[in-house]
Order: sequence, then C-alpha cells, then structure tokens
Amino acid sequence: MKFLMVSKQIHSSCSTYSSNDVFLDKSLKKNKIDFPLEEDTVINSKNYPFLNGERIKSIEGDKKFSCIYLEADKTFYYGNIRSESSKTDEFKNLAQKYVDAGWETNRDYPELNSYRERCKIVEQKRLKKEKVVLWMGFENYQGHPEFFQGGFSDAVFNSPQLKEYVSRGVAYGWIGNSSVRTAAHDKQIERGLRKRGISDHKMYNWISSSSGRHFADSLEGYSKQEQKEKIEKNLSYMYNNCIIYGSKSHGGTLSSSNDISGKYDELGVLIDTKEKYNKKKHLKSLMNAKEKVSKEIKKAKTEEDKAFYIEISNTITELFTNLV
Repeated sequence: MKFLMVSKQIHSSCSTYSSNDVFLDKSLKKNKIDFPLEEDTVINSKNYPFLNGERIKSIEGDKKFSCIYLEADKTFYYGNIRSESSKTDEFKNLAQKYVDAGWETNRDYPELNSYRERCKIVEQKRLKKEKVVLWMGFENYQGHPEFFQGGFSDAVFNSPQLKEYVSRGVAYGWIGNSSVRTAAHDKQIERGLRKRGISDHKMYNWISSSSGRHFADSLEGYSKQEQKEKIEKNLSYMYNNCIIYGSKSHGGTLSSSNDISGKYDELGVLIDTKEKYNKKKHLKSLMNAKEKVSKEIKKAKTEEDKAFYIEISNTITELFTNLV
C-alpha cells in the first residue's frame, strides 16, 4: 500500500532553505482523506482538523510514496539569510503551536527516506547533465570547498572573504545555489562585474548575498538562453549591490541597504539599472561623484560622517582605476 504523508515548512529567514527552519510532518491514512488531493486546494477536513485552512502547494511522489506539500509559513520570511529568528521565543512558540495542533517534528519516516534517496539519484543525474556546479549531494562538499569554484577565476574565488566563506563546505548566496548555477553563469557574471569596475575581492559582496541567492532561484524554469539574458539584464543591479553591501556602514538589513543606496545613488556612484550599460557615462558619473564626495568630506561635522565619505571616495578611486 502506498505511504501517504503531509509536510509543511516554517521559514526562519528569507532563505529558500535553512537548517534553522522547522519542518512539520504527519502520516495520513488514504481511506481517511476527506478532501480533494489537488494543488491550490484549501483543505477542509473532519478527519484531520489540524489541516483546516491549509493550502496544498504541490503533491509529489512515485508508485510507493506520496507527500502533500502545503504552503510554507512565512511569518519570519524577512531580514537576511543569516538572521537568527529561530532562536527567538516568538519563533519557538509558533512551531509549538503547530505541534500542539497535531503536527510532528523530527519524525523519522523510512518511507520518506527511501523516496528521497530515489529522487536524489534521479536529480543528481539531471543536474550533472545540465552542468550545474553543485550537482552532488551536500555531504560531498564537506572538506572540499574547491567544488564551489565553478566558473569563477582563481583571483575571485581565492579572495580572502570568499575563500573563508566556503571553507566549511556550506554556502548560501549565489555561490551556494545547487539547482541552476553553472560555470558559464559564473564566467558571465564575473566578466560583467569586472567590466563595470568591480575588483575581484569585492565580487564576494554579491556572490555571497541573499540577493544573489534569490536571483539564482529566479532563474529556475528558464532555458539556458533565457537565463543568460536575465543575467545580462541584471549585471548593473549586481554591481550596485557589490558597492552597497561592501560598505562598512552596512548593518545587514534592508533598511540599511536602502539608506546606503540612497546616498550612493545621489552621489552618482550607482548605475541606472533601467539603461544599457555605458562605460563613458559611468566614468563621467564617477568623476562627478568624486568632486561631490570631496566637498562632503570637507563639510562633515562628525568623524563618522567623514569616515563614511572617505570610504566612498576610496571606492570611487578603485572603480575608476579598474575601468581605465
């Protein structure tokens, strides 16, 4: 008889997946299912009242196993992928609320493990054929950070921050994507950022960011040509993020990004993402920005403000040097 279960994820951050997330499961009896087993169905069940109000996102399985995946709880789906929501009482109470209603956590289902192993083999074959960089299982990267390199040059991959970031064999951001990222994508991104003046070591700022991870996720379902076009259209956006995320004033929050972005954009350091990249226009903007920053340094009333504009000045100098 086919094994049937239901599953739901509680996000602890804005990451697609995190080891801090809570995964809820429950085995069901097929003869007690009193609701349609169809995607996008809102469940109304007398036999399984803890499922009432839940929406079916997808149903997956094979001849031996089926799992009903419900829409995830995104109460804590905000901030950044390094947020620590899972340690708060609010998050723990939310998880406990589900358990009290009838869900189970950390339950070991042999049927689920067998199904996952079957799927893993099939998926790895597909990913390898698609030339995805991280096509192997998670356990293969422990002690082998070199597997994360993909198409990035030694100069970029061996930059201190990126090298340290992947040293433990676990990575998020763009570089941690294991579903679409290929060496060809990496090379296109590196060329595009270098063309815009980003130094090898500063590419880390976007490569490791939640923005990078979300962009990688957004490529799923598109053809290789469409993915190439999407990357090309977003290179200036990646450039801007490299600059913003690399600021010493960045506090790791969206509001911090918006604040820094506003100041950098006003000065003319950022690139207009709606326009096709123009190197001459970029250089001219940087020269004008250098003059504005010099004035801001002289006007600065606090050491903190002065340090902020000196940092921008140094960034502009680095960009200009790389471009000429």
